[in-house]
Amino acid sequence: MNGRIDTFANRLSKALFIRNIKPIDLAEKTGISKSKISSYMSGRYKAKQDGVYLLSKALDVDPRLVNGI
Repeated sequence: MNGRIDTFANRLSKALFIRNIKPIDLAEKTGISKSKISSYMSGRYKAKQDGVYLLSKALDVDPRLVNGI
């Protein structure tokens, strides 16, 4: 292990980059506010279970990968 901690914010940013989706588009797809998406991406907050589900569906990834389980 390289000692680097992969955070929720990093995983979310990586998923957006891979899917070529802008945060504003993610907000529209999920119904999650732009400010909340921004808070997730900055690391201020981590999405709760319902938010993780919406994000994972919009990004077409396993919810466990977004949440880091």
